[in-house]
Amino acid sequence: MTATMPIPAIEEIYNVETEYKLKDGTTMPIKIKHSISLVDMSICVNNIVSGIIDESDYKPYFYNILHWGNILEKYTDFDTNIGFEETYRIINESDITDVLTANISESQSFELSSAVKNLIEFEKQKLIHKSEFDELISDIRAIVGKLDSSLDTDTIGKVMSNLASLDMGKLNEKALLDAIIDKSNGKSRNAKSKAKNKKNKGNNVVELPIENFTGQQTLNQLQTIL
Repeated sequence: MTATMPIPAIEEIYNVETEYKLKDGTTMPIKIKHSISLVDMSICVNNIVSGIIDESDYKPYFYNILHWGNILEKYTDFDTNIGFEETYRIINESDITDVLTANISESQSFELSSAVKNLIEFEKQKLIHKSEFDELISDIRAIVGKLDSSLDTDTIGKVMSNLASLDMGKLNEKALLDAIIDKSNGKSRNAKSKAKNKKNKGNNVVELPIENFTGQQTLNQLQTIL
């Protein structure tokens, strides 16, 4: 059996040995790196952002602790294993953030903060659009459900096939409505003809011109008719 030697841990290299002062006047030693690698900065940015925003929630009140907590972990020998609350207390009840600001590369600090801000905004937009999309899909499901109760199986099969073939990257209300209201048949090709969506309400028959089907107004019209 070939003996294997343990790989020695890489020794952290710090540029500054200084101290920070607690609220009661006690001073604590701390070692600080002037800058970190691009990989570590990327990890730092993602750790901050993932703690603030996820697929279902946005928690801006965690920004301060996550920002400084991750900087302490990546740039210093500060022991973050003391826990979330204790780290938060020290950040707020000492001059440690001033000491960090004075000793960390100003350009890298700006780059990190900008990256965090941009990534948060990106994730916020994803969350907003996801919410709008979920609401739209909910409306479409309701419409299809009503269609299912009034149309024949072949028609519903075609509607579902149309929905399945949509390009998800270009999804919008118009595309969804077009998938439900088939415009490819012979009647809709005739500019003078009107596709009729009928529902028997007592003795009343509702007719709606296919060319009027546009945007949210159409979605509302469909819901009213169905």
